[in-house]
Amino acid sequence: MQSRTARTRCLLCVILLGTAFLIELGVVLYGRLESEPTGPCVMSFNIRYNASRDEWSWDFRRPFVVQLILRHTCDLVGVQEATLSQYQYLAQELSPLYGSAYFPRDGKDDEGVPVFYLKRHWGAVGSGNFWLSDTPEEIGSRYPGRLPRVTTWVRLRHRAKNESVIFVNTHLDDGSIEVRMNSSKVIVAELRKLCAKRDERIVLTGDMNAERGSEEIKDLISRGGLRDTEPNKHMGYATFHDWLGTVYGAKYDYILTSGMMECTGFRIERHAVLLPGGATMYPSDHYPIIANLNGLS
Repeated sequence: MQSRTARTRCLLCVILLGTAFLIELGVVLYGRLESEPTGPCVMSFNIRYNASRDEWSWDFRRPFVVQLILRHTCDLVGVQEATLSQYQYLAQELSPLYGSAYFPRDGKDDEGVPVFYLKRHWGAVGSGNFWLSDTPEEIGSRYPGRLPRVTTWVRLRHRAKNESVIFVNTHLDDGSIEVRMNSSKVIVAELRKLCAKRDERIVLTGDMNAERGSEEIKDLISRGGLRDTEPNKHMGYATFHDWLGTVYGAKYDYILTSGMMECTGFRIERHAVLLPGGATMYPSDHYPIIANLNGLS
């Protein structure tokens, strides 16, 4: 069996020679399957932070993450678990098409939840961050015993239609239902502040670390006046696969909306990187999810 170092060197050669391919394992399609989805799309994608213990490091996964984003060119893309260096790479690679906003959760170089928006359609008129804690305005604040969690938002105005939307991206705690419940209340309170002077539409993406139908998700949706873009009748498909490429399992990733927006298509993009000999590598331990929204622009 190859050592991790040998596999890493092999993958580096494969990428340099251009013989590794992003392949579609199967896309879980929801919505109007009898026709093509209409309306611009929104993507949520947990790209997995740059962990040294991972078999496939970020250096080798990153071009395929970019490929996955660019193959759809969604109007809005929310990314989770991006450290400063990961964000800088994505921002540079996507800069011809996308503008972005980002702030690390510790105020230095730790994980953050950057938002990307298609510059030819949208212009930013404001942005900011808040922390999921009892003091949301305090950089790096957290609930006792938990890691800090930041939420990033940007107010966008459509260049052609002069309509605005608030795009919000978050990542909830992975170990405590109570903390996730408290965090959802913070998100709703902050959204109300953002929308206090005008009736604006909201698109909220995130890794919520909570399953379909959980109390945390139900509370966030009901308190925030939001809707889940995934149809209720389609349940059981995984968005988190833990590097295994599974089809069924945990759904932690969401695209939630408010206002007069209709989801005409929802899909989970299951892709892997095909290596010589038939081995596969995944761009992340999560699958990206995509929703098409009539009324977004």
